[in-house]
Amino acid sequence: MDQITICKQRKKIYELLSYCLLNVPAKDSLQIMIKGREILKELIEDDAKTEYSIEFSELEKYEQEYYDRFFVPTSSHFIPPYESAIRNRATMGEKIKFGKLETKETFHVKACYEMVSFNPQNLNMFTPLKDIQFPDHIAFEMSFMTFLVAEEKKSLEKNEEEKALRWQNLQSQFLSEHLSKWIEDYARLSEEKNKGLYSYWLNLCAAWIKEDILGLELKKE
Repeated sequence: MDQITICKQRKKIYELLSYCLLNVPAKDSLQIMIKGREILKELIEDDAKTEYSIEFSELEKYEQEYYDRFFVPTSSHFIPPYESAIRNRATMGEKIKFGKLETKETFHVKACYEMVSFNPQNLNMFTPLKDIQFPDHIAFEMSFMTFLVAEEKKSLEKNEEEKALRWQNLQSQFLSEHLSKWIEDYARLSEEKNKGLYSYWLNLCAAWIKEDILGLELKKE
């Protein structure tokens, strides 16, 4: 595959993954999840990561899980969806004390966004997410990757190879310094807390990030 085709595929995957974190589940997003899973089946070596029965009849249950998983701290599904909370957590016996928000990780993520004029508040998303001021939310970080890959694609289509490479380097940097540092742990903790559609989806996100990093590294060789 040529560079533009690969970039288009990567953009589509990030769009699918982030869209379903940004929005309350509906019939269209369940269809997107099924489509995303089928695409990723061919790209992720671990088949178990792509196995989950998504049922349209369970939509109401999925809606409740979405609220509980990301917005209700007292819920049995909730794990803080923030990089700073996960990376700075401490284990005390069988209990986990999650890290404070607004740490150096938070500020660095914000700086990454500002450097390329990415504003999470402009995303098309579930309205309560717009009230979240912490830039290191999982949905925002995944959406940022969508943005970076989209910019690389635009540059490639204009034959601006040096510019495209700069966008690609920003992707590698953000993945290595941020998403790869916490998404697997977040997915695992979410699954341990309570299995469901979104613990599955987070594990799928983590598996894709791992695969994408390998792909970017191969390009550099």
